[in-house]
Amino acid sequence: MAILQQHPNIQIVSHNEFYIHGQYRSDWLGFIDDLEFLIEENAVQIRSASQLGYSDFGANKKHLLIIKKAFEKP
Repeated sequence: MAILQQHPNIQIVSHNEFYIHGQYRSDWLGFIDDLEFLIEENAVQIRSASQLGYSDFGANKKHLLIIKKAFEKP
């Protein structure tokens, strides 16, 4: 969770041992995307969804790939 807390655009809304709900605020227009992490024994399921509109032009995918990369070992 420390990686998420260090990201300047992410705010942790709620969390427990197996679940994290955060919000990602875009730099450009300040749109908010919900981020959810379900922590399982051998995997982490992640979800990102825009709070507004139908298309985000790939922004959610980009956010998740950046987060995934931050968790990968160098």
